Amino acid sequence: MKSRRVLLLGLVIALALVVGSFLVKDYLFPYYKIEGRVSYVKEKISETSGNVLGWIRVQGTNIDYPIVDITTKNQSGEAYDYAWMNHPVNKLEKHIEVLGHNIQNVSSHPMIANPNHVRFEQLLGFVYTDFAKENQYIQLTIGNEDYLYRIYSVAFVRSENDESVLEDEKINDYIQQAQKDSYFDFGVDVNENDKFITLITCTRFFGPTTEYEFKVEGRLVRKFEKITKNTITERETYQEIKQVLKEGETNAEI
Repeated sequence: MKSRRVLLLGLVIALALVVGSFLVKDYLFPYYKIEGRVSYVKEKISETSGNVLGWIRVQGTNIDYPIVDITTKNQSGEAYDYAWMNHPVNKLEKHIEVLGHNIQNVSSHPMIANPNHVRFEQLLGFVYTDFAKENQYIQLTIGNEDYLYRIYSVAFVRSENDESVLEDEKINDYIQQAQKDSYFDFGVDVNENDKFITLITCTRFFGPTTEYEFKVEGRLVRKFEKITKNTITERETYQEIKQVLKEGETNAEI
């Protein structure tokens, strides 16, 4: 009887060690690690007399550059290697919207990780299922702090439906619409108590029209939330996109 108890105790301890090792691994070696950008912001602020508001970094892309106050930025003749805000903020808020140019990656067959793309062009990689599966986080640096967001929606939306300032009474409607529009189910719980980020760029995915924008939505990683890679599935809304991608690939080969 005593030997059985010892054996049972040994099994319980072994199981606890196995489970514990997985939990420790998730926290010590997260799927995506924040890289500090506070010093980058301070350096750019000193160079631009305060024009820089923060920094944006998107997993799987070369999007890793300043966010500027567009109301004071002269864009004439520049390379646009920055993102911007239409409603500038200098601290974490309920909803932050960041925009960037897409000049070279506007076809119905977007390129992935082209090193010549130095704006928001690489954001279009999220239109592909495999890319979205492997890249699920957005890092924002603002107000001398680095923050991490988990992506929960990717979609083309009509420009006129864009809401740059998310009002409190519309939060639930906004979340539901973003999830409805999304081409993928990211398996991310989202509610009105979260804080949000929206990344936006232009597109010609559906042809020579300015009606559509490409949006990637994220919500702030919650306290004690593990930084893991979620299982992502295609939603019914993605079928039309897959067809356009297929046609775009055929046209690219001609």
